[in-house]
Amino acid sequence: MITKEETSFIFEIPNIDQVPSNLRSDLVNEVGDYLVQSILDYVGEAKSPVAGGKYKSTLSDLYAKSQKNGDKLANLDLNGDMLNALTFKTNAATGKVTVGIFDDDQAIKSYNHNKGDTLPKRQFIPDEDQLLKAEIIRGVKRILQDYLED
Repeated sequence: MITKEETSFIFEIPNIDQVPSNLRSDLVNEVGDYLVQSILDYVGEAKSPVAGGKYKSTLSDLYAKSQKNGDKLANLDLNGDMLNALTFKTNAATGKVTVGIFDDDQAIKSYNHNKGDTLPKRQFIPDEDQLLKAEIIRGVKRILQDYLED
């Protein structure tokens, strides 16, 4: 859901029913941490973590000079507020991890970046019809596999 009040997506961990119930809470929290960190890693490199996502990776000369001491890398980290608000919520019973920005003040910024509304599009939250990049999905599968082997 990408709105001006909240930008988030729900990730469903596959085969959660195969994980013992006493381990599910740890699993969803580990996946949540992994998803947030993966998104931040991609954004830090001025890349979209969204499969097929658009991301204008450079800043205009004027903006870079006036706001970032000439640094043209568009890593969405002008003062850190928006990316620091990126977090997750979990539901261990269903294996769902909701990742996003739930703070009203920061969600509007996130909306504008993800939709390209008033800013160049730099998508870091998947829209309802999109997925995260395959590399991130493979990471979740590795985490899941570790829990299935225990």
